[in-house]
Amino acid sequence: MAEQESLPHSVQRYAMVLRRQWWVALVVTIVALAAAVFYVERATPVYSASMKIVVGQGETLFSPNLAVNVQSYTQTITDLLERQVVARQTIQQLGLSENPTTLLGELGVSAGPNTSVIDVSYDDTNQARAVRVLSTLGGIFTGQGTDPSTGPLL
Repeated sequence: MAEQESLPHSVQRYAMVLRRQWWVALVVTIVALAAAVFYVERATPVYSASMKIVVGQGETLFSPNLAVNVQSYTQTITDLLERQVVARQTIQQLGLSENPTTLLGELGVSAGPNTSVIDVSYDDTNQARAVRVLSTLGGIFTGQGTDPSTGPLL
């Protein structure tokens, strides 16, 4: 049965290997740094616009006695935000050339458990367009809930 090597002896062995193969470590480090610089320089920046939607009933937030229903209601609103109807109206209003599936692919919608706040984000390579799309989408969505002329979200 082999005995375990003592820590000082083990460190000495690694140091000896590193002294003999220092050029390999140097080349690997230089190649990794060059690849990282190349990638960062060529990468397209992606901007993320975000907003929060407070889910409520009518003009008020949930009352404490309805707190058990917050999660299911918030999940329903989250699902409605991710519908193609809202995306299609956003694209039409802004005159975008993308399809609803592409727009929804860049949209992030999440809600924590037992909360009435939905976090919505939209990623785009153009900062101003990211803000415009998210603002328009939010306006269309909140208008859907209050304006009967816009029709149902489902």
